[in-house]
Amino acid sequence: MRTIDLRPGPDGHAAPVTDVAFRPDGSRLATASYDGTVLLWDVRDPAAPAPLTRLHHRRLVNAVRWNPVRPDVLATASADKTVAVWRVPENPDDDRPELLTVLARHLDDVNAVAWVPDGERLICVSEDGRATLWNTRTGAFAGEAGAHAAHCMMVSVGPGGLIATVGEDGLVAVTDPDRPGRSAERRCPASVEGCAWSHSGTTLAITRDDGVAELLAPDLTVIRAVTVARTAARAVAWAEDDSMFAVGAYDGCLHVFDADGRRLHQVRDARMWPRSVAVAGDRVAVGSFWNGPHVLDLTTAAPLAEPSAPTHGPNAMAVLDGELLVGCDSGTVVAFDPDADDTAAGARVMPVSDSPVLSLTVADGQF
Repeated sequence: MRTIDLRPGPDGHAAPVTDVAFRPDGSRLATASYDGTVLLWDVRDPAAPAPLTRLHHRRLVNAVRWNPVRPDVLATASADKTVAVWRVPENPDDDRPELLTVLARHLDDVNAVAWVPDGERLICVSEDGRATLWNTRTGAFAGEAGAHAAHCMMVSVGPGGLIATVGEDGLVAVTDPDRPGRSAERRCPASVEGCAWSHSGTTLAITRDDGVAELLAPDLTVIRAVTVARTAARAVAWAEDDSMFAVGAYDGCLHVFDADGRRLHQVRDARMWPRSVAVAGDRVAVGSFWNGPHVLDLTTAAPLAEPSAPTHGPNAMAVLDGELLVGCDSGTVVAFDPDADDTAAGARVMPVSDSPVLSLTVADGQF
């Protein structure tokens, strides 16, 4: 077996960024990645995010969320079917991150997590369709918080403790772990990919696979529906004063709307992977196919920081004229002689797309 290393370097991720989350004070940003790691960034200067330390899972990481009460605690969710809870020091060079507990009860990838306002309990949702409640101080399983008939995709907890979960079955469910009789359900005509409570707790924003975002009351009656894109609307986050909300869609764009549903901005960048968005103050962070997050001004949509290098995560392979072709997350096809002594040195990188290359085939000397 031979290893060919096409990673972009030690200062960023080696695969696409799947999730982004600002610490409540806005000075730190956590990014999760397909490379199985979480990177913590100092973003006090939003134009120059500086990587601080790296946390590890055994497989790709789907989600990261900071504790609302303890700013040094972070939860990370992974395809290894676990959620890890970490203590993250302010200065990782002087004090290493500490793994506090591992929560493991799901049968499939854990897609998202959300803290209950008390800062002790955590909701985890999984592709096994379940939402589970945990006491992170003791590591004890505290019960089921909901169930879906297909992948449960996202969870959000409002300031009053209302838990919203959404899934590929089109179900939006709201429950209260402290008041079991307080619940509501709504069926949507498409898979629901994302959800986020407003900071006031009066409005739940959801994003659907048919490109529609809806604003719902706590009883799940529709306040407003907005057509975001012709492709899936994936992630949503609110401005701190609830005057705007940002939506990431699979058209490769970040969409910003005011609370009345009027479109304010539409930003397209082929490097962005808007399956995740996060807001802190006047900044919005977005996931990426490259090695780090995008940071933009929420009000003007002007870019503040961009990732520095593509990630050549392999998705497909084919052989053509003695060369091995690899289709990559960077939208490139890498070609090299697999028998060469220095494979990486002789590799040719051919840009073919502004989005990941997911499959390859060859015929008649062409690919």
